[in-house]
Amino acid sequence: MMISRKLTVGSLKEKAKAMPDHSVIQKTVPSQLKRKPEKRAINKIKIIQNNKNYTVISNQKKSSLLDLALEQSQMLSYKCKKGSCGKCMVEVLSGASCLEAVTKQERETLKGNLERNYRLSCQAIVNCK
Repeated sequence: MMISRKLTVGSLKEKAKAMPDHSVIQKTVPSQLKRKPEKRAINKIKIIQNNKNYTVISNQKKSSLLDLALEQSQMLSYKCKKGSCGKCMVEVLSGASCLEAVTKQERETLKGNLERNYRLSCQAIVNCK
């Protein structure tokens, strides 16, 4: 024999009240587990080209200085993007440690200007971490 129970609106409400409201429950996390967002140092490369100063921010991906500058709306002059014309030549004012070693193409195109902190922005690879 099966016992059937007649449910009313009132009986459902009482059970609903007994159930916890999940929207109100807040979980507490021990302070050891809470992490503050890590602050990364912002690596800036300051350069000058045609008497205009530019600041390029390194985003930790290997890209040419020219490509990063253009992505960041820094309108550097350039032409061939191969390192042979020299139009993208910039003077590095600060942040040279974020640039990889001078390439063979830069040595051939810049010649004596390497000692004066000049680089070809199309050939200078940014690699800052």
